[in-house]
Amino acid sequence: MRVKSLRNQNIILVIFIVAITLISTIIISQVAFLSSLKTQTYKLLDSHNEYVKFILNQSPIPQFSTLDTYSATHEIRITLLDREGTVVYDSDYDEKI
Repeated sequence: MRVKSLRNQNIILVIFIVAITLISTIIISQVAFLSSLKTQTYKLLDSHNEYVKFILNQSPIPQFSTLDTYSATHEIRITLLDREGTVVYDSDYDEKI
């Protein structure tokens, strides 16, 4: 009788350890993935910002057609605001409406 009880306790202990290991692995991988995704997203956003700044600084008159093409190509929305917060340009704005 004692052998079965000890055997059952060992099986339950092994199942518990495996479950804890799996849960820990899932949590650690999710944290690592989200951290990597956040870093990658910020880098991509920074590169988009640098390009938009380059286009705007290229000439005294902003090249909105270039921004339209860039936003359509990269499937992003570009919105430019002046210092007062008024929208100067929005790549998703439809002038026909």
